[in-house]
Amino acid sequence: MDEEVLGEKIILLQEVENAMNRIKVLKEERIALKKYVDNEFLKITELLENEDQHIKKKVHLLIKEESEEMMKQIKELEVGNKQSEIQIQFIKNIIDIQNEKTSQNLTIKSKRNQINRNNHNNHQIIELQKEVETINNELDKLKSTKNNSSKVNRTAIIQINDIQHRIKKLKLRITKSSQNKKKIQQKSEKEPSFAQLFVDVPSMSRIQLIFRPKQE
Repeated sequence: MDEEVLGEKIILLQEVENAMNRIKVLKEERIALKKYVDNEFLKITELLENEDQHIKKKVHLLIKEESEEMMKQIKELEVGNKQSEIQIQFIKNIIDIQNEKTSQNLTIKSKRNQINRNNHNNHQIIELQKEVETINNELDKLKSTKNNSSKVNRTAIIQINDIQHRIKKLKLRITKSSQNKKKIQQKSEKEPSFAQLFVDVPSMSRIQLIFRPKQE
């Protein structure tokens, strides 16, 4: 009886010892598993952190590249706008210079035409003035040499008729020249106007009065 009980106790003790050993093994396995899990978690965490850093770096790099590209485009636009403004201003300056040159050319051409017209008219005035002086000189000569007798010298009469005819032609020339150019802008003090020429031309009555025959 006692032996049976003792045998059972021994068996129970062995089972308890086996159970304790099993528990110890399980604890060790749990600890090892926990270490493994912790290590794996650390690895995963590290991977996530690395991936996060990589993503952050990648995002930062992309943002930087996009920013640089945008800044480059902005600078190109600014340079393009500046160049466009410079080109526009340059074109405006060229147009202003061309307009100024055109205006100057027109002014110069107008002045040249005016000078040519004035020179032409002044030349006509000089020619007419010479004709007036010639007629007056001839009249003065006839006056100083006219016959004092009651009869007019035949030669004087011919000369008078010729002078009267020349005076008519001269007045027609003066009138025509005056109509072609009513106003002379550039006048010389030594060159008379068309109106002055009319004053200087001797009248018919004056010629007839000078050479009127004396009554016997």
